Amino acid sequence: MRVVEKQAENLLKLASSPSLDDDLPVVAKSNPDFKTIAVTSGKGGVGKTNLAANLGVAFSQMGRRTIIFDADLGLANVDVFFNLHPKYTLKHVVSGEKEISEILVKGPAGTIVVPASSGVEMMANLPEGQRLRLLAKLSELCEVGDLMVIDTAAGISENVISFAAASDVVLIVATPDPASITDAYATIKVINKRRRRPFKLVVNMAQSESQARDVALSLSLACKRFLGLELDYLGFIPEDPAVNKALRRQVPLVLQYPGSIAARHITAIASKLLNALERLPGSDFFRTLREGMRDEPGAQTGV
Repeated sequence: MRVVEKQAENLLKLASSPSLDDDLPVVAKSNPDFKTIAVTSGKGGVGKTNLAANLGVAFSQMGRRTIIFDADLGLANVDVFFNLHPKYTLKHVVSGEKEISEILVKGPAGTIVVPASSGVEMMANLPEGQRLRLLAKLSELCEVGDLMVIDTAAGISENVISFAAASDVVLIVATPDPASITDAYATIKVINKRRRRPFKLVVNMAQSESQARDVALSLSLACKRFLGLELDYLGFIPEDPAVNKALRRQVPLVLQYPGSIAARHITAIASKLLNALERLPGSDFFRTLREGMRDEPGAQTGV
């Protein structure tokens, strides 16, 4: 894992944000019972969005008022997974054309989807002032649901770090691909430098349970040795032809093929996540997110 350490150090240099002015808007809404899960990964193509979307549906099926927030602000695709066609997106909220309540879309199984924009460069690189104004609008979501799944972009952009560091739980998605393992560790290290969070791991696209456990053991040992943190392995999602079939139909796997092996594993992981969230004290995601945006890059606060 020495190579992993070196790559993580290099990636840390990329995560930076300038200081913010004091006259920016404050977060208007607060709900300490509102819980958040950030689903993220170091590398793209690991099935992160598919997992986030299916977890959101599974949570809703379990009776939670679930919001799915597409936090890949410039290359959003949660709406594609659900075959939704939102008329308005977060771009219209940033521009002042719409309120957050006017862009929300009803998703499968009663979920609420917050659609972002796709192919809009300005959304991927919002200035600090616009990001905080958007945050003030997003804080109204705590009155709409009680659990939010945040599908971040891959990598370690400032948006990814900010959303993950403020979340109650960070769910890392990795595959047996060595590059995915390396980038997953680097992502954990960068987020952990900003703020220590409970990190959970899911291994996707595994050929067997033993292969998934090898990935989990490798990452867990590296995190414990070099970062001093415990990485909680929640389980794996095996390779399953039903996954691609559901993707082509643009219907969540847990709805289209609920009896498939991959869907059963996702449902079990969702149950474990809910149990973990119930044991955590209440937090204020939106206020923590705002404060995190004001921190110097790499600054670390207590839990």
